[in-house]
Amino acid sequence: MPLYSEKIKARVLPLVTAIDTVVFPTIPTNMELNGPQAVAAAMAAKQSDSHIFVITLLGDNTIANVIGTVGVVCKVKSIASSSPESGILTVEGICRADLIDVKKGKDFDTASIACKILRFDDDGVRSELLRRDILKLFESYPKMIPHFSKELESAIRTTKSPAMFSDLIAGSVIFRPENKLTLLNEYDPIRRLELLPLLMESELVLLDEEAKIHQRTRAIIEDHQRDYYLREQLKVIKSELGEEPDGEEYDEEIAEYIQRITEAQLPDEVREKLLKETNKLSKQPYSSHESAVIRGYIDTCLELPWMKLTEDNLSVSNARKILDADHDGIDDVKERILEFIAVKNLTPNIKNQILCLVGAPGVGKTSIGASIARALKRKYVRVALGGVRDESDIRGHRKTYVGSMPGRIIAAIKQAGVANPLILLDEIDKLTRDAHGDPSSALLEVLDPDQNKAFRDHFIELPFDLSDCIFIATANSLDRVSRPLLDRMEIIELHTYTKSEKMSIAKNHLISKQLKR
Repeated sequence: MPLYSEKIKARVLPLVTAIDTVVFPTIPTNMELNGPQAVAAAMAAKQSDSHIFVITLLGDNTIANVIGTVGVVCKVKSIASSSPESGILTVEGICRADLIDVKKGKDFDTASIACKILRFDDDGVRSELLRRDILKLFESYPKMIPHFSKELESAIRTTKSPAMFSDLIAGSVIFRPENKLTLLNEYDPIRRLELLPLLMESELVLLDEEAKIHQRTRAIIEDHQRDYYLREQLKVIKSELGEEPDGEEYDEEIAEYIQRITEAQLPDEVREKLLKETNKLSKQPYSSHESAVIRGYIDTCLELPWMKLTEDNLSVSNARKILDADHDGIDDVKERILEFIAVKNLTPNIKNQILCLVGAPGVGKTSIGASIARALKRKYVRVALGGVRDESDIRGHRKTYVGSMPGRIIAAIKQAGVANPLILLDEIDKLTRDAHGDPSSALLEVLDPDQNKAFRDHFIELPFDLSDCIFIATANSLDRVSRPLLDRMEIIELHTYTKSEKMSIAKNHLISKQLKR
């Protein structure tokens, strides 16, 4: 067993926070300076003894959350500052230290720290065995990471010190910040050597999957390039034989589709499917019915916002102002909507909140939905369900049918231009059913948070994530709404207005609108 002793020294140093960047002792690291305080702290350190304290923040963490955790005392090597509020700082880690307290300053914050240097007497057998296991795993990294530094690889293979070796490995081949912090928080170098194989194996799994995805994508693109080359050869052969070659415009169209697909932000499954459809299109005569169907399909899929999202405004006070400005009275309904927004503010990832506004015609159900979208700064789309009786209106038609098109849900997403709009399902109680299917059953998949992560429209035949959408339904009566649909929605009733509320609405809204007209 190794014998340990600690050398502890208290210091006060300028503080710099690194967002998702972890610095290790002995390893030079480049990090971004975000804000005037960070730039001022780096400049102050450079003008004194060049020492600075770097602490890492992950996700939503703040300095208050990380007091008591481990950071690194660093030597400032260089500062490239493009403005007083940003720049690139190059540091070299010296030693680990515990963050004891943070003192606010006029220009920058300072950190009270306890520098700890762990000295240990080890017989070298256990650390050498662990080192050999780690080096076996390390063999795979230079093959999987392009342009891996030869100098770094040589340094890792020749370093004998367990402390320096573990930090070199952690800083160079561990990529996830949370895994790096796990190793940074561990002072004991032998314990770091024990943790490294587990973390390296998990990182290698991710690298292997990423390499397979890149390889599949590259193979698909190369196949299409090969097809294009062969088509060009075929044109030359036809020209030599005196036959009329295919039009150049058709080839340009295929090349344009391939370029749009490869440059668009698409999930891998979608990109692979569209490239296959483009390959199929290239083999069809230009004027054939099949080529027109494929063109319509590719154009529709490329127009969908697969990965484009808007950011919510979850301010309850802002929502209250908008609701009060747009609607008089109905205070209980407004309070429930504000509760809905407050819950999303506390738990942004919640997916299963679906409101159903129920009331007589003319009480403002549809306009309330528009106000909620405006308060949240979401795109607003209204889907009228009155008289819908065919399941294909919700799920879409098969693309092989004449006049086929996506269903109303995917059409609404396309109209909104983002993947997380607020969709108002208007008059959900007017859904009917006949021999063509039950549209209310199709809506169950749309509104079910466990199923709508991969909603499949019959036209696009690809999973589309609806879990980021907000669905608000309206109904005049709940008598005709199916029980499974009701179970997925929270009912908010809107009663008719009182005489005083009607007078207020007339003064504040109706008269001014009529005067403008």
